[in-house]
Amino acid sequence: MAEPLVQFANVDAGYQRVPVLERVSLSIAHGDFVGIVGPSGSGKTTLLRAMLGAADVLAGDIRIGGRTPGHAEARVGYVPQVETVDWHFPVTVEEVVMMGLAARSSLLPWHSRIDRAKAANVMSRLGIAHLRARHIRELSGGQQQRVFLARALVSNPQLLLLDEPTSGVDIKTRDDVLHLLDELNRDGLTIVLTTHELNAVAAHLPWVICVNGGVIAEGSPDDVFTPEILGRTYRA
Repeated sequence: MAEPLVQFANVDAGYQRVPVLERVSLSIAHGDFVGIVGPSGSGKTTLLRAMLGAADVLAGDIRIGGRTPGHAEARVGYVPQVETVDWHFPVTVEEVVMMGLAARSSLLPWHSRIDRAKAANVMSRLGIAHLRARHIRELSGGQQQRVFLARALVSNPQLLLLDEPTSGVDIKTRDDVLHLLDELNRDGLTIVLTTHELNAVAAHLPWVICVNGGVIAEGSPDDVFTPEILGRTYRA
């Protein structure tokens, strides 16, 4: 069998020596499309941040493509929650997308033609090329989400992580984002997202991980969306 793209082995993770998640063991294969569900404060975002190398690993081991999280060859794209972005920061759509290449670019204070071509191709695919010179605060919620998705994709990641990508958007935007993610997944991209929308989002994903301080259960929505498992996950 092929090596999993993501592997957690008995991991405790948190911040400043305080665990948020304990005894997490799970694996995500190349090409998977996974949703992480759980109540606020359950550790959903920490699980993503552990894959990025942005949370403290207090015990156990994590591997992304056989590498430790944060390693240059562990190619991971990340789309943060829209609510955490400073939309008044003076940058254009193209400048935000180019930020996705910052870690892999040279030390020169400008971008190469190859970098600009990569950004143009991704913006075109996501339908935002005509917005390249617009300020990000001038965009709709759906357009803003596509800009940060383009920033995550421009470096050609193996793994795409999204934190509540449908939070705070209307139904049409939510469906557009999910259709786009489905297309990317069909092209072979491994996708992991957090969501609090059990019916609208998680029920349509092939694999779901229920989290609350650790992994409560994982499987298809038909298998894990049961009164017993959801009761343990949401403690209600």
